[in-house]
Amino acid sequence: MGNEDGVPLDELLIYVERAVRGDLNLHIQLLETMRRLAGHPTAPPEERALGDVVVSILLGDHDPDLDRLPPEAAAEVQDLLERLKPSSHKL
Repeated sequence: MGNEDGVPLDELLIYVERAVRGDLNLHIQLLETMRRLAGHPTAPPEERALGDVVVSILLGDHDPDLDRLPPEAAAEVQDLLERLKPSSHKL
């Protein structure tokens, strides 16, 4: 789900994880870029859907709707969401 002009999905999700974990500059940049992608009228529907999902994650949604993503992309995003879950091993 990457394209010649964009970042491959696996690389994008690494950036999203860094942003969510505290890289404020990256967070702002990704939020702006993904909002533009989500609203871009000529972007393919699956890329607009990815933009929506990433924006949701960046805004703190831990259970975004992945139904509009292709199955492989949805699985990669779900893996990211699992990595971002707070540890339940606290005493």
